[in-house]
Amino acid sequence: MIICVCNRISDHDIRAAARAGATCCKQVFGGSGKAPQCGSCADAMGEILDETIAAGERHLMAAE
Repeated sequence: MIICVCNRISDHDIRAAARAGATCCKQVFGGSGKAPQCGSCADAMGEILDETIAAGERHLMAAE
């Protein structure tokens, strides 16, 4: 699903950025070579980042 309409950034793009190390919206935009426009996606993007990072941390802890 498209989360950032201005830049056509999807939830898949955000999850991939989180798995690559992004921890904030600014890093998602920078990693894709894009810049924030209207800002209406920031809350949803932040939630997806947080969820993806938390899921990855649980996965790492289970592997130890």
